[in-house]
Amino acid sequence: MSVHTQKHFKPSNANNYKVFVFLITTLIVLVVNCWGDQEYSETSGVRISNIEQQADPVLLDVRLFAVFVLLNSAGFDDEYRKEGMHPVRIAVREEVGKISSSLAQQIDTYIASHASANWQDYTRYALMLESPPILRPRQLYSAFESVMELQGFDTILREFYTEARINLLWSRHKRYYDEEGEALHKVYNMSLELMWDYARVPLVDRQARVCVVPNLLNSYHRATLFYDTVSDSLYVIRGPVTSEDTHVDIMLVHELLHELLHPVLDREHKIIDNTSLLKTLVYELPTIRNNYEGSYRRVVEESLVRAIEKRLALSFYEEKLVKQALNREYRQGFLLVWHFYELLEDFYEKDSSPLKDIVPILLKRIDIQTEQNRWEHQNSD
Repeated sequence: MSVHTQKHFKPSNANNYKVFVFLITTLIVLVVNCWGDQEYSETSGVRISNIEQQADPVLLDVRLFAVFVLLNSAGFDDEYRKEGMHPVRIAVREEVGKISSSLAQQIDTYIASHASANWQDYTRYALMLESPPILRPRQLYSAFESVMELQGFDTILREFYTEARINLLWSRHKRYYDEEGEALHKVYNMSLELMWDYARVPLVDRQARVCVVPNLLNSYHRATLFYDTVSDSLYVIRGPVTSEDTHVDIMLVHELLHELLHPVLDREHKIIDNTSLLKTLVYELPTIRNNYEGSYRRVVEESLVRAIEKRLALSFYEEKLVKQALNREYRQGFLLVWHFYELLEDFYEKDSSPLKDIVPILLKRIDIQTEQNRWEHQNSD
């Protein structure tokens, strides 16, 4: 459910600057190691982040919290759930400490001048920072796209962290993150196994390190991925848990399916293009226009992912409820959910091949006239 560079400042004497930074960093490492209460990477000379130390499959992250407190205070108010924002998000938006007018102006100017960066970029950026109060991008991540695009944001974030008293806000609401973490722990293993098994992914090819990061300050039904090549971990950063997640973590499954299927669909772009006339049926619908920029390629991928979700949901929910969800998403513009849902049941689940090998067949069986008739029929009901 898932937009993605600014030129960045370089010192005029880059080599001298790098030597200076290296010497200072080495000195700090030596001093702090004498204290014996911090952990450092032997190769980089920088502090190992919570990400690299994280053994728990669920990460409760104050860096992400700080970034999204700032974004919310600056006007980030997107929310997909009809009932509104999560109670913690509402409370934080009301409780955030007062900041100076000069800092507020800096934040507004920065966000406006970095309009190409979206909430996903800020999310990934947060997970590449040092822990508070340092909150600087670690050197290992200096070339990452989000870090390059958001250069200078850490200066504003550090000032905001202090002025807005983020440490107190985090302490006040941490117990709700703990509860969220417990809920995600309960369904973590089953969700992964269910998805990998359904897709028939061999054990050797399954991503070993998958971590879920709850973000109560983002919208419900919203998630993104961050593949951290430094720690070889895949992070699924998701909005609040819903009642749909009591049996299986739908958002975790959703994002991992995108990770699995996206390269397969990219390889089959010619097959997809052959049915792109169907785009005219849905590209102006609000969900498709606002979230997927009217892209038929993304409609196809979302339709397939959502169809698989519904096949998995049959293990926990009545078929009537599953089909109601399918109809709702179909009307939103996910034009091929029924096509894929039916073929998954009638073809894929009776076969033994891995899902990624079957996807080209599912795509080739899209019939323009059949889908046009299906769309016209549901609109005439």
